[in-house]
Amino acid sequence: MNAARTCVGLLALLLAGNAPAAEDYLPSGPLHEAGLVKFWQLQLPLEPDQQVLDLYLVDDQLYATTQDGYAFTVDALTGALRWMCEVTRGGYRVSVPAHAGDRTIFVTPAMVLHFDRYFGTPILRFDLRVPVASPPASDGRRVFFGAINQRFYAYSGASEFERWRTVSYGTVSSRATVSGDVLYFASESGHVFACKSSNKARVWVRRPGGPVTADLVADENGLYVASRDNSLYLLDPVAGGTRWQARLSGPLYEPPAVTKDVAYQYCPDDGVVAISTAPIVQQDRILWKMADGRRVLTSDGAHVYVLSTDGEIRAVRIADGTVSRTIPANGFNKSAPVMGGKVFFLAANDGRLFCARGTEAGVLTREQVLAALRVTTGKKEPPAPEPPAASQPATTQTQDVLKTGEKGPPTGGKSKVSKQHGGG
Repeated sequence: MNAARTCVGLLALLLAGNAPAAEDYLPSGPLHEAGLVKFWQLQLPLEPDQQVLDLYLVDDQLYATTQDGYAFTVDALTGALRWMCEVTRGGYRVSVPAHAGDRTIFVTPAMVLHFDRYFGTPILRFDLRVPVASPPASDGRRVFFGAINQRFYAYSGASEFERWRTVSYGTVSSRATVSGDVLYFASESGHVFACKSSNKARVWVRRPGGPVTADLVADENGLYVASRDNSLYLLDPVAGGTRWQARLSGPLYEPPAVTKDVAYQYCPDDGVVAISTAPIVQQDRILWKMADGRRVLTSDGAHVYVLSTDGEIRAVRIADGTVSRTIPANGFNKSAPVMGGKVFFLAANDGRLFCARGTEAGVLTREQVLAALRVTTGKKEPPAPEPPAASQPATTQTQDVLKTGEKGPPTGGKSKVSKQHGGG
């Protein structure tokens, strides 16, 4: 890979009237029959040997990451490709980043990298003394992650300063979650912790079941913990007690996709399982199972949309699990779930991205696209940091990003990506 691809700001968006018409990645007929419509689609400018490995949604941005350590950042509303950067080398998988203010923060097993959230300008990079095992989480001011040394860490979201650390009784490989001023994390020992995010003051610690490697999920119902003891637990966020337990046929390695009334849990032995979140159920808590279901995409209240293992998107009636519509997925095998709002995002290995919304969704406007690309203010992109002097260590902190919601036009470097879009 060319070193110039380390971080590039660019403009890339295919809009009707601004680019030649492209064939729809998903067929419009079946989409309309399921109450959906193509909202945008995008072909990422991958190298010939690159493939998309994961797709993450963090706030308003999508991150499509590749098998060779790169991340492409896309505005989720418009499909505008904002920037791309190299996150890691050496075969490490790029985990989901965290947002802290105007920064995107990636954590690799060996280091932490800060980028400007909208332009990809490198801000800060520093090495860690212990191998990190979990993706980062953030409360907007601090960044949290676990390590293999049975410790959990909090770092400043604006510097390389360690705020606090605490014991975890085991390796923390699942992503923590923050609700209000309380941070929840779990370890492979099976312990689940609640503490104050500002100072690690413990609220409670419980051990509801077996090892936990799936990310934690919190909502108005409580804290969801998917365990390798074959069970999904809902814990009381205030006291940590178990509100209910749903037992499946095998260990759980992924978090559930949740709504107020139903939690959708993937289990390798069961497929996608719909689980009632009600405090008390009259019959079985498990509502239905879809053996060949793989990923839950979104829910509109009456239907849940599921990506199957045989390459179909299925509109499934939540009440009884029957399939009302099917849509060919055409090679899409990755998703970023959005539980509510009738919108979903898909990615394929070859770099195709697709966004579908309900048929009631309006058409993208030029103003929305320009706002997504931050090109309406006349201000300039934050400057890239100066390289450190020869006598300074490589981990010297660089300047902060301006704390403003308005930013100038993205600028591009001389890379293969910018050349493909008409730049130098």
